Amino acid sequence: MNNINLLPKVPLLRRFYIPLLMLLVALFVIAGALICTWSYLLAKNNAVIRHDADLAQATVNRLRKEREVDPLTKNTAALAAEIQKLKTSRRDWSPVLDAIIASLPANARMVDANAADLNSVTANCEFSTVTDLADYVAKLQHNPLIAEAAVKDIHRLEKEVAPKASVPFFQASITVKLSAIAQPK
Repeated sequence: MNNINLLPKVPLLRRFYIPLLMLLVALFVIAGALICTWSYLLAKNNAVIRHDADLAQATVNRLRKEREVDPLTKNTAALAAEIQKLKTSRRDWSPVLDAIIASLPANARMVDANAADLNSVTANCEFSTVTDLADYVAKLQHNPLIAEAAVKDIHRLEKEVAPKASVPFFQASITVKLSAIAQPK
């Protein structure tokens, strides 16, 4: 005997509607969960990246601050530079002054000497006669340490040695330019 199905046949759409609907809902829930998880991970990754960037910026700021020279070091470096500058531009004036004083006649005296720069000296001297002054300048010009000696000005003055007695003398300002061998190294 054959079984006869007397129940009416259910259309295919009606038969798969609820399982298909459940499958679609499950797919949308899974897709939503994936999107939420992806956005959470992206936000977490952004936070990590932002944190790393802040740490890197803090490190850069700390290193920049460490690289800055503190005022004490700046002052010490400036002092060292000034000392080095003075060492390189200093001059031993002893041989030059010895050469200038050694040529003075016996009856003359040097009142003072000023160095305007490293290449010249101005000496104020007193002489008893003008010929002593001329001889002195000629001796200076023949000295190997001196390139040029010139008289800037001469004044005739009188010095009182006793009451109502005076002695004439000449006050001269002499400019001496130094030669290359007398220059500092």
